[in-house]
Amino acid sequence: MRKTICSVLAILVFINFCYSQDTITISTNEKISSKTLEITTTEVKYKKFDNLNGPTFSILKSDVIMIKYENGTTDFFNKNLVALNNEILKISRENPLALTEKGNKVFIEIPDEASRAGERYFVNALKEWGYWKVVENINEAHFIIVFNIDKKAMLDKTANVTFKTREEKQFKKSDTYRASTNAFNGYNAFKAVANKIVEKYLKKEFK
Repeated sequence: MRKTICSVLAILVFINFCYSQDTITISTNEKISSKTLEITTTEVKYKKFDNLNGPTFSILKSDVIMIKYENGTTDFFNKNLVALNNEILKISRENPLALTEKGNKVFIEIPDEASRAGERYFVNALKEWGYWKVVENINEAHFIIVFNIDKKAMLDKTANVTFKTREEKQFKKSDTYRASTNAFNGYNAFKAVANKIVEKYLKKEFK
């Protein structure tokens, strides 16, 4: 009898614990157990539920899908983003190459400092081409391009790009291209190899 009473009490405590917290769902579909403190025009401020005496965190309101409060009520945000993310998720799993359609949005991922040295040249070349829209917020992107320059190279630079879904699933990879440091490219191999990726690979693969 005592064991049964203890079990019932434990269940009641657990249920009360679950319903005494807020749940913030963000655009990556991650759920944050929290205590919501304030919602401004641009931010949601909260404390992590497992550390209510700890620091206050904030997240952009534009990245929040919904907040389910401890009293059971729910506030919804960015319904267009919800619909877009559901569509992207479906395509990612069924036919990820379809994410690269002309006019879609791409986020550029830079894996290391050597690659970052050529990032602006690659992004500029993509923008001049205009096939995709380059975005700075991964949550707005249809897919990801990882731009990689070989950091071991000295005068010569080699580079390639990898295509990934927002779920980190790789679905396409380019050949590797090389550029030398010389007068013809203004002694800027980073710029030369970034332009070569766009001109010799992307423009031929995607028309």
